[in-house]
Amino acid sequence: MAKDLEKELKKLKKENKAFKKQLIVLAEDTRLMGDAISSGDLNSILDATKYSDEFSDICKNINGFNVTTKHVFADTISGLEALQNGQFDARITTQYQGDFDRVKQVTNSTAERLELLLKSYEDGYLEVQKGNVKARIDTANFEGDYLKLIAVVNNTLETVDKAFIDTIFGLESLLNGKFDARITTEYHGDFDVVKQAANGTAIKLSNLLESYNIQYKEIQAGNLEARISTDGFEAGYVELINVINSTLDITSSVFNDVKMAFNALENGKLDVRITNTYAGDFDNIKIQQIIQHKN
Repeated sequence: MAKDLEKELKKLKKENKAFKKQLIVLAEDTRLMGDAISSGDLNSILDATKYSDEFSDICKNINGFNVTTKHVFADTISGLEALQNGQFDARITTQYQGDFDRVKQVTNSTAERLELLLKSYEDGYLEVQKGNVKARIDTANFEGDYLKLIAVVNNTLETVDKAFIDTIFGLESLLNGKFDARITTEYHGDFDVVKQAANGTAIKLSNLLESYNIQYKEIQAGNLEARISTDGFEAGYVELINVINSTLDITSSVFNDVKMAFNALENGKLDVRITNTYAGDFDNIKIQQIIQHKN
């Protein structure tokens, strides 16, 4: 009886020693794996073959947790890299639970939000293509810095809208003969070029009108030699002025001939004739002068 008890005690001590040894080894291996994971090495696992029975099962369970964590991080990295590369349609499809599923859902939701933002931009672009410069991107489904991204685009559209409104105002004013109308909004760059061109055209037409008025007053005062100056004008404006000046040249020539003819008649010079070639009413004046000489 005593011998059997002693034998059992020795066996128990041996098993206890072996248990303690495996526990120490497992603790060390677990520490080393933890250090590896802390340094970012998710490939580190425990060698379950070094252990027996329940210790081997513990290793497998620890390894299973680590493998799951590794898959979650791999999927998350893949999802984030896809977002970084502009692949907004990429999704994490692996099934997870708890916090792991939360990471998956947040990553996928971010991709969906960016995909929605892209769609909103595209819708706005299509509206602008149709000529609807009043189109704006809807902010209803966004928050935080997404609103800032949208605000930049909407503010750009707002500036373009105002520029077009002013441009249309300027062009319609010119069309309707309102040469004193000006675009007064302050712009920069190409917008300012359009503004200056519209205002410059209005100023040029105003100057042309003023030149016409000055010439008209000279004609009213009996100065048939008055002509509109082309200084400060170019291209089509010069053509407009030349047409008026050419008309005045003909009119002046007719009146000078008429004046010459009447002076001749007044002084009894019946052989004086108007020799310039005219047409229409101007030619009738010339014929009347010939008839009067004959009479």
